[in-house]
Amino acid sequence: MTRKYESEGLVVLAVNLDKDGKLAQKFLTKYPAQFKIAFDPQGSLASQYQIPGMPTSYLINRQGELVVAHKGFHVDKSASYEQEIVTLLNQ
Repeated sequence: MTRKYESEGLVVLAVNLDKDGKLAQKFLTKYPAQFKIAFDPQGSLASQYQIPGMPTSYLINRQGELVVAHKGFHVDKSASYEQEIVTLLNQ
């Protein structure tokens, strides 16, 4: 979705919590990410934002407001996730 919608303003940022950065790099070598990744091995962001589980996704509108939060990722909901993104991009 990054490639599909980045020209419309979509920014995807992932936060990786692996304590061993080499594990993350190994994974990313095999499965390159098409978005920005921040590394937080101490889990500071997860604690600060009280992440309920991994993965957790947040959609934030152009005003910087949290609009939608999703715990987990469900392939069968991909179309509805994309529709939420399109709706926000069109606002």
